[in-house]
Amino acid sequence: MEKLNPKISWPIFGIFIVIILGVTGFYFNKFYKQPIDVPTNIISQTKDWPTYLNSEYGFSFKYPSFFEYNETKGTIRNMISIGYLYSKNSGSVNINIIESKLDPNNIYGMFGKVDLADLKTINVNGKTSYMYTDGDAGCGGYVINIPKGNMTIVLLFSDCTFEQVDVEDYRERILSTFYFTN
Repeated sequence: MEKLNPKISWPIFGIFIVIILGVTGFYFNKFYKQPIDVPTNIISQTKDWPTYLNSEYGFSFKYPSFFEYNETKGTIRNMISIGYLYSKNSGSVNINIIESKLDPNNIYGMFGKVDLADLKTINVNGKTSYMYTDGDAGCGGYVINIPKGNMTIVLLFSDCTFEQVDVEDYRERILSTFYFTN
């Protein structure tokens, strides 16, 4: 049996290791992202806002007083629609429940399964949650999936007013007040 030339085999081995580490690093960075904390320093800006409390599913959050709360009961695909906040000039926040555990590999938006690369990991009240953008025909916004036991709370922050609305600002302020009540 012929021995490999050590002057050739070590460089080839080194190149092989560098390629493996590079591919591993690429996929690690693509699929594992550190959660982004929702700022809590904006709570003083929300102290006078009304509170939405859902005793049945065990969560609450504050919302701007110019939003009106409307209760809904119904099922859309696999989501239970429980209500929405609406303002003629500032979009809406739809509140939905999926009665299954949050799995980032199985999040579905308006156009089907959401690619993992399109999910942004955020921290909502200590829970690793997932956000993505979704929309159609000029209406769109941010969808937040928040885990709670064997269910998922889905908040859709959207705007169809075609006006200058800072949906991101309202989203961050509302999420900074999100709490689990049981």
